[in-house]
Amino acid sequence: MDAQTELLLKKSAASEQAISSPDLERIPDIFGFETQQAAEKLLKALLIEIGIRYRRTHDLAELVQLVQLHDQPIPPTPIVLSRPTAFAVQFRYEELPGDLALVPAEARDTVAILRKHVESRIEQIAATRRG
Repeated sequence: MDAQTELLLKKSAASEQAISSPDLERIPDIFGFETQQAAEKLLKALLIEIGIRYRRTHDLAELVQLVQLHDQPIPPTPIVLSRPTAFAVQFRYEELPGDLALVPAEARDTVAILRKHVESRIEQIAATRRG
């Protein structure tokens, strides 16, 4: 596994741990930001492992599209993966409208599903390389 992949997985796990805190739920914009960061880093880790360069971006839709363009499926998740993008871009600098807050259980499940999928794909890639 690439060292950058390991770092991204570690940082994603830290964001995932942050969203496991009920205290963070009380700060919806920060909760959304950590959810976005967890997903972003997982997608980037997978892209690195499949040898795809990506531009510097927080756009989850763009990252998902890159993954899918290279024959890597993305599992269905409770939250559409593009939705948390606004938390890393727009809502870092603007007030979060109350109706746009993420449902915490759905956010946690989304990240957990994505993590399980990405880790499984990375392991499959590693097994193929070992050959």
